[in-house]
Amino acid sequence: MSYIDNPGDFPFTEDSEEKLKKLNPDLANVLREAKEITDLNFQIVEGKRSASTQEKMWYKGEAPEDSMSAHRIGHAVKVVVYLDGQVCFNWNIYAELASCIRYAAQNVNVGISWSTLTTDLRFAKDDNLIELVDRAVKSATHVDATFMFIPNHFELVLE
Repeated sequence: MSYIDNPGDFPFTEDSEEKLKKLNPDLANVLREAKEITDLNFQIVEGKRSASTQEKMWYKGEAPEDSMSAHRIGHAVKVVVYLDGQVCFNWNIYAELASCIRYAAQNVNVGISWSTLTTDLRFAKDDNLIELVDRAVKSATHVDATFMFIPNHFELVLE
C-alpha cells in the first residue's frame, strides 16, 4: 500500500482551470508546473478579484487595501490542499506545497513569494520554509503594522 499519490491523480478542477485562465500567464505557468511535480491535491480557491470583491475583502480585514492588490490584477492566488477529500489546514502541508512551488518557479524561472513574505522563493535558502516563516514573524514582532501570514497565498514577484 502506497501513501504517496501519483501527481496525475489530481488534475485541476474545471473551477480551478477557469481561475487559471484569468491569472497572469507567468503565475498560471508556475501553478501548472507545481501541479505536475507534487503529489498534493491542491486547487485554486481564489484568483483574480473584481473591484467589488476586493472592497469587501478589505472591509472584512482580509485585504490590506481597498482598491488595488495583486489579486485585483491576477498576480496572486489562494489555494487549498485536500487530503482524502477533506480540506487540510496543517501548516506543514502548506510549507510542503510552498517548497514544491519554489521548485516549479525555479523550473519556469518566475519569481513568486509565499504569503506576506517578501522573499522570492526561487532564491530562498531554507530547506524548511517554516524556518523562513518563523524568522519573518520574529522580525515583525517589533513593527507597528500587523503581520498577517496566510499559508495558502502565493503571489508573483515582479522584477
